[in-house]
Amino acid sequence: MAFTKQLPEWHALGVEPPHSLKEGGWKAGVKPPADYFNWLQNKAFKVLEELQLKAGEVKSINGQLPDEKGNITISVDTSNFATKEELKAKYSKPTNGIPKTDLASDVQTSLGKADGSAKQTDLEAVDKKVVEHQADLVSHGIYGIATGTNALAMTNSDVTAYVEGMLVAFKNTTASTLATTLNINSLGAKPILKANGTAVTNLKANAIYQVRYSGTSFYLLGEGGEYGTATASDVLAGKTFGTENGIVQGTLTFSKIQAGDTNKLINFTSQRVLGWPYSTYTTYKKLQMKFTGSIRLNINITTYNSVNSSCGYKLLKNGVSIKQTEQKNSISEKFDFSISKLDSIELQLYSTERDKIVINTEIFSCDVIYNDGIIVDLNSLISEVA
Repeated sequence: MAFTKQLPEWHALGVEPPHSLKEGGWKAGVKPPADYFNWLQNKAFKVLEELQLKAGEVKSINGQLPDEKGNITISVDTSNFATKEELKAKYSKPTNGIPKTDLASDVQTSLGKADGSAKQTDLEAVDKKVVEHQADLVSHGIYGIATGTNALAMTNSDVTAYVEGMLVAFKNTTASTLATTLNINSLGAKPILKANGTAVTNLKANAIYQVRYSGTSFYLLGEGGEYGTATASDVLAGKTFGTENGIVQGTLTFSKIQAGDTNKLINFTSQRVLGWPYSTYTTYKKLQMKFTGSIRLNINITTYNSVNSSCGYKLLKNGVSIKQTEQKNSISEKFDFSISKLDSIELQLYSTERDKIVINTEIFSCDVIYNDGIIVDLNSLISEVA
C-alpha cells in the first residue's frame, strides 16, 4: 500500500553537533544553536524520504502490478492443498497400538468424506475413539526400556496410573540377581512374580519380557508354573533340568542300569572255613573299589560247634581300621560306610579256636545305597584282589 502522509521536508543542512554533545545531551539552561537544530531536522527528513523511496522499488510480484493504492493481488493454485477436514481426519489416526475394528472402520468412513461432506461431529467421534483406545492399556499395552538391576524403572507417556490387567512389555538392560520390582513413571515399585506367585530373580540382560498387572503385582507371562524336587545329584551328568533359578546341570555319574541285578556287589555262599588261623585277625577278602559312593556290609559269622568259642571281624579301608566288633559266639550285623574310587577294602576274621568259624551267605555282600537304590552294572564297580 502507498504512503499517504506528506514528508516533513527540511533542506537546511545545518552543522553536525560534536560527539561529546551527542553523548551528554543538552544541559539545563542551554540554548541549542540553530545550526545543530537544522542538522537534526534535515537528517530526520532524509531518513524518511529514503524509506519511502526504497519501499517503492518493488514494481510487481509474479507479473501482477500494484493498483492505485499500491496493493498487489497474488494468485495461488490451491488445488493440491489438503482441506481442513482431510487434515483433521489424517491427524486423528492412531499413532500408538493397533486400532480396534470399529475404530478402523470409522476412520476409513471419515477419510472417504474428504470431499467436504464430512461433518464435524463425525471427526469428533473418531477423535474420541482414538483417545479411548490410546488409554486402553489392557487391550494394546505399552513398551519401554527398563533400567536398573533388581529395582527396575521405566517411563511411558501413556501411563498415568496402574490399571488392573494392563499389559507392559519392556527390554531389561541388566541381569537381575534378587527379587525384582518394576516402577513405571515413578507410580510406585511393584513386584514381578511368576505364575505360581514366587518372586522373579533371574531376568536376563537385553531380553524383552511381558507382564500384566494384577492390582498389586506384575505377573511374568510365558513363565512355567511348578517344578519338582530334583537336585543336581539326582540328574545324570550331561543332562539339564529346569528349576526356579533356571536351567541346572546334572552331576550324577554311574555305569549303565541293569534290571536283573540283586543289588549286591559281592555274594559268597555259606561255608565253613577250614585251617583258619586262630587268636589273630587274618585277611579273609580284600577288594578294590571302582566307584565313589556308599556301600553296606552285611555280615553273618559264628563259631562252629562250640558255645565256648568266640569270633569277630575287622574292616579296614586303605589299611586303616574303620570297624571292629566285640568278640562273640556269633555276629550278625550291617555296617554302612563311604568309599572312593580305587579305595582298598579289607575284611579280617578272628576266631578263638582253629577250624571253628562259619561264614554264612553274603558275608561281604554290599548293598548299594548309592543314588537312592538305583541298580547299576555291579561287575564294573569292584574287583577282588585277594
